[in-house]
Amino acid sequence: MYGFEHEQSYIRALKKYLGLTSGEFLRRPVDVPLTERFELSTITAVQNGLLFRPVIRYKKVLLLASKLYPMNLKEN
Repeated sequence: MYGFEHEQSYIRALKKYLGLTSGEFLRRPVDVPLTERFELSTITAVQNGLLFRPVIRYKKVLLLASKLYPMNLKEN
């Protein structure tokens, strides 16, 4: 599901990223940033920039809070 062909590869990556094995993480959870794997296939080159194809991901209920950041259409 996350691109690891072997369990040991996942455990090694988790250890490198969090400093914990999966067993240690289960006993002592830490905050983990939520980031999606970046897919280059969703980008198309256009004149003076790039076009990203929108991707919709449905997740379980997750409450988030953030600072409002206004962005005008020209910046976007």
